Amino acid sequence: MPGNAFISYRREDTAGYAGRLYDRLKSAFPGRVFIDVGEIPPGADFVQVIEQHIEGCAALIALIGNNWTAQDRLHDPADFVRLEISSALKRNISIIPVLVGGAKLPAAATLPEDIQPLLRRQTISISDEDWEHGCERLIQALQKVIGPARKRSKLALRWSLAPAGAIVVVLALVWWVSKALTPPATSTQAAPTTMPETNRAATEYDKSVAKGYDNAAQVMGDLANKIGGAGQPAGPNIISISPKIVPLGGIITITGANFGASQGTSRVFFAPAHASGPMNPGRVKSWSATSITVQVPTKPVPGAQVLAGDAIVIVSVGGDNSTPADFTVSP
Repeated sequence: MPGNAFISYRREDTAGYAGRLYDRLKSAFPGRVFIDVGEIPPGADFVQVIEQHIEGCAALIALIGNNWTAQDRLHDPADFVRLEISSALKRNISIIPVLVGGAKLPAAATLPEDIQPLLRRQTISISDEDWEHGCERLIQALQKVIGPARKRSKLALRWSLAPAGAIVVVLALVWWVSKALTPPATSTQAAPTTMPETNRAATEYDKSVAKGYDNAAQVMGDLANKIGGAGQPAGPNIISISPKIVPLGGIITITGANFGASQGTSRVFFAPAHASGPMNPGRVKSWSATSITVQVPTKPVPGAQVLAGDAIVIVSVGGDNSTPADFTVSP
């Protein structure tokens, strides 16, 4: 019988990766992948609620980023991630540690005793640069536990290879257009008596070339839109922040696009909403093209204002700044 898989993750650590991975896995195992325990009703025993979610699963995916052990949260007996993993271990459920953002497995000494057996499980690393290949390895591992995956349609496979295929198609179109725009070679032989009138022939030729050029341009434009090459901002773009409410010194995860493969000289800045003057740089914990984990600064730089209440965050990459994103700094 097919089984189910549960994705365990820490929102402050891998929220962006978790959503992206969930979308990929649910297409392979529709209706058999679950994420988060959602809202636990007031008065409910949260330990029992978590155990009920884990009980119906055959596999647990432990998503681990660079801040998975931050602030020693795993040593809190009420930590959700710890409860999910310990519950899976007690039930002898298959656990697959998935490392993202260049993360490594933590040392045994940093983990509470009840989840240390996690370190003996074979890991899978998924990078931003090789995301699809990493997901395929995970899907193959899950098939051995929860049953066969749904085969991807030829259309889905075609677009998963779109970036490489697009280059070939565009080059072919450029060649076609350049050939169409090249006038035919001049013949030294006398024109046949049935040849169309010179002016009419030139007009028809111009129309044909123009039509071919327009068609090629349309195809290339449509193709660029489909593979994300057009209509996307060249600079950094913030899509979401998690959590939306965080204390000073807390950790937030920024998901988006065009952040760059590594931090380099890029920065993340914070400021009170509608404030003027210098902005406060945050301490970056991890950085990838689609996800940044950063610590909210506790002290303002000279001339800047203290963060409190409504605030904004900006990602700056190569001198290009993202549109400010809103969040709240709790007292």
